[in-house]
Amino acid sequence: MLELSLSTEVLFTLLAVLVLILVNAALAILRAVIDGEFSVSHVADFLRRHILPDGGTLLILALAATVHPELKAVFFVAAAAATAKYIGKVVERLRAEGLYG
Repeated sequence: MLELSLSTEVLFTLLAVLVLILVNAALAILRAVIDGEFSVSHVADFLRRHILPDGGTLLILALAATVHPELKAVFFVAAAAATAKYIGKVVERLRAEGLYG
């Protein structure tokens, strides 16, 4: 029987990137609400285009790294790239609001 248990470093890395993705999404939704452009009908499309590609890919890579430990390096490289991407997006959104820099 196949037993899946994420290693601590993979789990914490995955959670950290997912938190960044959610912070970015929350800032985007907040901006849309403030601008009066938020529509519940666009939430599914937003999730499909912006949240699931990176979060889903990292989750699949984390599970693959659990089954094949030699894939941990691939997971960590992908997580580092996603982290850099989302830190940049969060900083950009905060600068646009005048809250950073």
